[in-house]
Amino acid sequence: MTSQIEESDDLTVLVVEAGEVMAFFSNGGKKERERWVLDHWLASTGRLLTNLEEGERPDFTVDGVGIEVVEVLEPERRRCDEYRADKDSIAQGGSALWKDSVDSEAVRSKAHEWICNCVSKKAEKYGQLATGWILLIYANYSWWQHTEWQAVRDNVAREVVCFSEIVALGADGEMVINIKP
Repeated sequence: MTSQIEESDDLTVLVVEAGEVMAFFSNGGKKERERWVLDHWLASTGRLLTNLEEGERPDFTVDGVGIEVVEVLEPERRRCDEYRADKDSIAQGGSALWKDSVDSEAVRSKAHEWICNCVSKKAEKYGQLATGWILLIYANYSWWQHTEWQAVRDNVAREVVCFSEIVALGADGEMVINIKP
């Protein structure tokens, strides 16, 4: 009897944790995720956070510099659907479901386009308003380090005049790739 109660308690804890993960990755958790990206970028670059303002246009102002955060996932990925499926599976006594990740060859051949499209959309959205801002890209996909970063740099140099700086934070939350100095 005790083991059934313990299993039930363990299952309840897992379902609650899965719900918390879903909340973090849902639209409602966007600001929290953006702050995670900002904090990891600051730590990775050795910058100190002495004066922070949160906003919408840009997402943050750090020491007077606007920082717009954007996350890049592989196309067609629906992260909350994945976590919802995990939560449902756990609630029914199963385990989290294995997810197919993007393969390294797809990243080598296409990820630079994902990044460039994202940068272009942000540049179109904000235009000259973003001239002094930093665009902070969170490359949140498997094999992100195999992205053709030079192709991204070349595209940005040709096509993006706003944003004073464009950088990418790798999915590990530690490595920073400079795209536009």
